Amino acid sequence: FLSPFPDYFGPLLSLSFCLPLTLAFVNVVLIALLPTSDRYINTLFSSYWGPNHPSMKSNLKNDESAPVSPSLRSSTTSTNTETPTSARTGTNTSTSISDMAAPSPAFDPPITFSTVIDTDHHTINRFAGRLKRAKTSADRALLLAEVLWRLVRHDVSEDIVMRPAFVVHLGEEGERMAEHDRTDHDRAKSELLALFEAGPDAPDFMQVVDRLFAELLEHMRTESGEQIPALERMLDPLESQRLGREYMKTQVLTPDLVLEDGRGQRRRVWRDVEDYARTDLARFRDIYEWATKELYPMTTTGHGRGKL
Repeated sequence: FLSPFPDYFGPLLSLSFCLPLTLAFVNVVLIALLPTSDRYINTLFSSYWGPNHPSMKSNLKNDESAPVSPSLRSSTTSTNTETPTSARTGTNTSTSISDMAAPSPAFDPPITFSTVIDTDHHTINRFAGRLKRAKTSADRALLLAEVLWRLVRHDVSEDIVMRPAFVVHLGEEGERMAEHDRTDHDRAKSELLALFEAGPDAPDFMQVVDRLFAELLEHMRTESGEQIPALERMLDPLESQRLGREYMKTQVLTPDLVLEDGRGQRRRVWRDVEDYARTDLARFRDIYEWATKELYPMTTTGHGRGKL
């Protein structure tokens, strides 16, 4: 009998039944062969978005093998007797703001002046806490040197960036805030230098440290909680970001900074931490101008001409 369907209809009908089964079989094979563990998926997404992406936080928080940023790794693998490398060997371990955070996804909000200042406060307080917990004389000496130079740099950075912004954007009130901030830092630096000279075995060493950093903590709370927010209210987002970037550039001012002198020879600017800490603000501004010309040749700061 003659079929009403073409001859090729039979094979097509068979293929229409076989194709879904074939695809299902291929899927099963792929699922069996491809690495689909949670850790593998986390690694793929982390490499693209970065571990700070919101979708990664819940996955990475309980994964002990998740990548840790250098600054977090040092703090999580060390105890309260951790000794800063810069004080131990004379090498620079100053942590730039970019080093203190994990890689940021492209859509993260830009860094603001407030976040930069708060990060610097946090770093100083972290080393101050280690100083207060130090058990040996050697550790106290090393950590005191670390806290001293970081606090001095914080003062210098604020003098170059924050205090002028106070004056420009907040007028007379900003001038009073800038002068009060400078006075607080001068007093703290003088007390730290006196403690540095007395040595870590001085009878009242820890009492002075406790009192001094209680005062500094209150100073930082006022600065971060009142003064900086008042300044931020006067800034548009781009200006806040610009001030944040300028502040970050001042972080090159470390005790082991090396620059070219007038003869083209590279040498250390400061002999040691004490030499660094005893440098006045005007000299710091000159050195920063010189460093900016060498390290950021496409920009100028307008703070005057520096010389080594």
